[in-house]
Amino acid sequence: MRVISRAIVIGNGVAGAQNQCIGLLRAMDRYTLYRVNRHKLRWLPYNVHKQLVEWIRGKPAKKLMPFPADARYIAKAAHPTFGRDGPILVVASGHDTITIASSIKNLVPDNVFLVQIQHPRSRLHRFDLVITPQHDYYPLSPEAREQIPLFLRRWVTPRKPPDKHVVLTVGALHQADSDALRSAASAWHDEMALLPKPLLVVSVGGPTRHCRYGADLAMQLTASLKSVLPTCGSIRISFSRRTPKIVSEIILTELSNHPKVYIRNDQDPNPHMGHLALADAFVITADSVSMLSEACSTGNPVYVIGAERCTWKFSHFIRTLHSRGAVRPFTGTENICEKWECVPLDDTEKAVGEVIKAVAERGWRLLPYSTRDPNQLPTKYCEGDDGIREVPLAKNLANLVMEVSLNSTDKAGLEIHRVDERYEKNDLAKNLASLVQESYEVSNKESKPKTRVEIKRFLEMRIKKKVKAQYRNGKYHDLMMKVIADPSTLKDAYDCIRLTSNVDLALDGDDLPFSAIAEELADGNFDVGAHTYSMRSKGPKFKKEELVLPELKLRVVQEAIRIVLEVVYRPHFSRISHSLRSNRDHWSALKYICKEIPDPDWWFTLPINKNLDDSILQKLLSSMEGKIEDPVLCDIIKDMFKARVLNVEFGSFPKGHGLPQEGALSPILINIYLDLFDREVYRMSMHYETSHTLGFEEQKMHSKLRGWFRKQISGSSLQQRDSGMDSGVRIHCCRFMDEVFFAFSGSKEVALAFKSEIEGFLKNSLYLEVDDKSDILASNDPRGVIFLGTLVRRHVKETPALRAVHKLKDKVKIFAEQKQESWDAGALRIGKKWLAHGLKKVKESEIKQLADTSSILHKISYYRRSGMKTDHWYKVLLKIWMRHVNAKSVGNEEKLLTKLVVEPALPQELRDAYFEFQKRAKEYVDSESSSTLALLTGSSSSPKPLFTTETVVPLNVLMKRLHRYGLTNREGYGRPCYVLILLDHDQIIDWFTGILHRWLRWHRGCNNFNEVKHLICDQVRMSCIRTLVVKYRIHESDIEKKFDSEPSRIPSTEDIELEEAITELIPPEYNFDGALMYGIQYSGLCSLSLARMVSESRPCYCFVIGCSALVSCVYTLHVMERQKFPAWKTGFSSCIHPSLHRRRIGLCKKHVKDLFLGNISLQSIGFGTWR
Repeated sequence: MRVISRAIVIGNGVAGAQNQCIGLLRAMDRYTLYRVNRHKLRWLPYNVHKQLVEWIRGKPAKKLMPFPADARYIAKAAHPTFGRDGPILVVASGHDTITIASSIKNLVPDNVFLVQIQHPRSRLHRFDLVITPQHDYYPLSPEAREQIPLFLRRWVTPRKPPDKHVVLTVGALHQADSDALRSAASAWHDEMALLPKPLLVVSVGGPTRHCRYGADLAMQLTASLKSVLPTCGSIRISFSRRTPKIVSEIILTELSNHPKVYIRNDQDPNPHMGHLALADAFVITADSVSMLSEACSTGNPVYVIGAERCTWKFSHFIRTLHSRGAVRPFTGTENICEKWECVPLDDTEKAVGEVIKAVAERGWRLLPYSTRDPNQLPTKYCEGDDGIREVPLAKNLANLVMEVSLNSTDKAGLEIHRVDERYEKNDLAKNLASLVQESYEVSNKESKPKTRVEIKRFLEMRIKKKVKAQYRNGKYHDLMMKVIADPSTLKDAYDCIRLTSNVDLALDGDDLPFSAIAEELADGNFDVGAHTYSMRSKGPKFKKEELVLPELKLRVVQEAIRIVLEVVYRPHFSRISHSLRSNRDHWSALKYICKEIPDPDWWFTLPINKNLDDSILQKLLSSMEGKIEDPVLCDIIKDMFKARVLNVEFGSFPKGHGLPQEGALSPILINIYLDLFDREVYRMSMHYETSHTLGFEEQKMHSKLRGWFRKQISGSSLQQRDSGMDSGVRIHCCRFMDEVFFAFSGSKEVALAFKSEIEGFLKNSLYLEVDDKSDILASNDPRGVIFLGTLVRRHVKETPALRAVHKLKDKVKIFAEQKQESWDAGALRIGKKWLAHGLKKVKESEIKQLADTSSILHKISYYRRSGMKTDHWYKVLLKIWMRHVNAKSVGNEEKLLTKLVVEPALPQELRDAYFEFQKRAKEYVDSESSSTLALLTGSSSSPKPLFTTETVVPLNVLMKRLHRYGLTNREGYGRPCYVLILLDHDQIIDWFTGILHRWLRWHRGCNNFNEVKHLICDQVRMSCIRTLVVKYRIHESDIEKKFDSEPSRIPSTEDIELEEAITELIPPEYNFDGALMYGIQYSGLCSLSLARMVSESRPCYCFVIGCSALVSCVYTLHVMERQKFPAWKTGFSSCIHPSLHRRRIGLCKKHVKDLFLGNISLQSIGFGTWR
């Protein structure tokens, strides 16, 4: 009896089809798996396809796969190894795989067992087993026969009922078995298990040929979900890749602001398996057989919406589920807390039993391969686009053991008919081989190294489990004693600091006594003040300020407290807040303002300014008592406040930029404190929105539930409507740390009242100071508002006709500018020739044979000093002439020559023609601009203009920063940066590349990014080249030849035009997590200069926390700008504390590069190493 121990899955590239094959094999859990896909040009032979790929790419293609999806290759792999390894189980799914699967069966019928999933429609004898859902035979039903025209019936398949080797299932096969759900429940426990129950999961698919829907289904779904919200604890909604944009937008508009509803973002990890494992009920659109099959296998209630829109076999499938009691229609009247008894679908287990039975009929059997984690495919093979690579150690060992077994059996003269005993030995051999192979792979497998974000997430997860264990009676207890004062927690916190500093954990770090620190914390003997150091600002330019920073031991304790507090509070932060959470950073806040706030009338920011004092600290600690019961933790926070090392400042400097004065605990404490503000904003916005009734037309655009809620609360709506306050009030708020943005829809009087009330809450309840100078601006005000270092403003969305007008106007303007440049260049060339002619005349006057005694030049030569050289005399004459014509009022030398020398000498007709052309061109541009502006503002007959919100990079601010840091001159042209000349050439390149990386990442989505690209090419790139020119004293043209690989990292305009080039320019380490790498993603570039070299007699170690590498250079940090709030996001560190000015720091080459490229921030540097 032959044993099947290998399986080949043939896919068609569709995830749903391949999941059915993998689900079938997962349920068996016994195979060495080979997974192959048919290439896209499936009608081409494999060799021809490979040659075509090589020709297109222009280079030899990698080996596509040792077992490509080609019948001949798989047949060659099955036939020679049949005697040694037994037959192969081939599982195929999808209509596209029928040809190749049947060809394999035709080539080696005695060496493979072929299973085809999904109905092949005809000639079923080509397959050993066919697994297909019941609704594939729907065309044979009387109902379907009536729907098919008579002349088409002979062409509709299948035409025969199923025979004995066809296995009918209710739904689709899948991978959501008990082991997979158990693993998913563990993985998603922290995010979903603590949500209010019951948890309703809504899965929205997309329309298909036999199940069409659109906005009508979205409106029906949102209305029904609003009706069942009172019976739900929470709702999680996810979309598929097939979901139409209009459907998702309607659902987002109606439900995204509800506190019970979470709608998955495309950037978030796919929670599908977590939903299946932890949901209490499901609502699923009727278009997806796979999603319905998976949900019905969990045994929880499943509601279907849109079944009435399905036709043909889809409607038959829904009716079958309904008749089994597995699903019910979703109408909006359900009580989600209600459960009903239903038998879960077990199609996969049924299919496995039929496969085992059919294999036995062939005289073969299935052999249990190993007991492995069902979530992990066998690691014996490396899967990928390049194919599958086998390590034959285990099989060779298995063959050797079997050969020894057979030889010993033959020598003993035993009968071969003892089949069961033989196969027990085979089982032992293969299990032994599997065990050896697994140990071999663990030690030799080249696994992909984990990123520091993944490692830090793992370390914080270990601390998170300890924190969750202290949750009792609605609060967290004894966090200091049980969690923070634990040596393993402190060690993990120290490793988190090292990861933030981009230090390899495998290297030796500081030898910290974690046990002693934990003991001091537990006994209350940890002296906070003894583990701090202070720095004062120096020099007459800076105000005398002091900065207190923690030493390493206290820094580790602060990191542990930070992680614990984030575990407690991060899930409960309001949606207003955009910080300290994954995918909630600067860009998510700006994206929310641009995309999610519809047509505001007014907007304003609230500049908050206040340092932490006793009243704020007491308010903060009292608010923390609502979730944490731990007086020891509160006491150590008080000690840090007394030691002035807590560094909590509202305002003063922008947060999240990696500045040293922003302490480790400052972000989480600010967010905890301002969470009170977020909740008050939510309460006030609901009060204002419900107290001002919308007009009839505006009510139609908003949800009925919100309108009903507004009517129930607003008792004075009639009076307000009579008093003229009938305006649709909508309030949107966005907060990143202590920067707050408000957008208001409604009258200005109501907006001012709201602003006054919210400022009163900040001053009276939270004891914070608000800048009274900030005013409310109209949303269409061209000045815009400053938020998160960018300018937010609205502009009119142009129609195609206006774009055509602008295009023509721009063409005329560019043509006129080109003529202006040509005129100026020609005039300048003539002016230079005039200067050369004058110098020639002066020289001729010195020669007696050529001198003209009657000329003015000869007459004034009497004033020339004796011995004065010709060039000097000519300069004196030019100075006198320039003083006479008042050259200072003209401007630069080019204008002087053009206006005062060349143009007066040109023919009058030529001058008049040129100036008339420029005048007419300017008049045309001005007239078109004014007429376009009139069209945009709109008249009584023109339609209302449409406005869109955009973010703009402040180019003038960028230019000022480039000039301040020495990259450009006053005219804005690139110049050498002399501060960097003493650095190595690769460090100079890294410094300029750091500007590029920050601008590409921060400003890539801004509307004026094209201008930023020109700055990169014209100023930054040129400054880099000229800095290298000064350093090596060679010509600019030779720089890129000498360092061709380095300057190419600062691209030209043509390179940045390509989207792929921008993606390559942004390195992978910039894919930071907004929570785990807070302070690094938006850390600015600082200015360092070489202070001195380090000698062997006086060694110096790297100042970066956790790095013990020897350094070769000591650098001086330059503070180029004073602290400012709010500050522009320019790519430079604009608010470094003045006490750090001209501080000397030792950095190894690796961390100099990391600091320049933005992989670490100044917070990772221990400035207290030298005092």
